[in-house]
Amino acid sequence: SVSRGLGDVYKRQVPTQVLYADTDPLTGHTAMERFRQQTGAHLTILKGGEHWFHTETQLAALQSWESCHL
Repeated sequence: SVSRGLGDVYKRQVPTQVLYADTDPLTGHTAMERFRQQTGAHLTILKGGEHWFHTETQLAALQSWESCHL
């Protein structure tokens, strides 16, 4: 099959779950909301999270989210 680029990814109806940190300095709120709208992804926002989850609290939240959504 011929690849038509990343734009085709948004056309697929694949259930998508995203855990997004509200203080992520690399992925802005606008970009994440646009992605959610384009893909129909379910967005969970972790308050006080960062781009890379690394504290005990963040890792516990990640593990809990994974248990529920994956």
